[in-house]
Amino acid sequence: MLRLRWFARLFLTRPGLVVVTLMLATCGGGTSFQVTDVSLTLPAYVPAGDAEGKAVISVSFNRAVDPLSLVAPGPVTIDITAGDARAETVRGTFQLSSDGATAVFISNQTLVELVAHQPGQTVTYTITLSGTESGASVVKDASGEPLDGDGDGGSGGDLRRTLSNAR
Repeated sequence: MLRLRWFARLFLTRPGLVVVTLMLATCGGGTSFQVTDVSLTLPAYVPAGDAEGKAVISVSFNRAVDPLSLVAPGPVTIDITAGDARAETVRGTFQLSSDGATAVFISNQTLVELVAHQPGQTVTYTITLSGTESGASVVKDASGEPLDGDGDGGSGGDLRRTLSNAR
């Protein structure tokens, strides 16, 4: 089903002059809102000090994500395993790129606090982004379209990725 949404932007160009730009965007029926990459890299726009010793997961989307839909735990679930230790539903925050299409999760606690991580030990990260429920409990794009987590071309479905590295 093709849905249309109007967006309005107001710009104050100089005192007393306001320019209004109206845009019509299609939602659904075209390219669905999808994840294009998940990695354990820290993009240059995030200060290294913000992530030192913490769990870092970068998620790139094919368009801007609604930052209010990125909540961990919630629509985003992250589990971390190192050896026999496991931390489930890890809490953290997201930092967005300037275009809003990349979100970097940084855990609130260090890996040592979460899973008693030792240097050189393999750490496994599992991230799940929800696109299946309705309302505020799904990851959405900036226009409100839920994530196409299962890649079938339509909104809905969860995306689950598991990544590992030795740190």
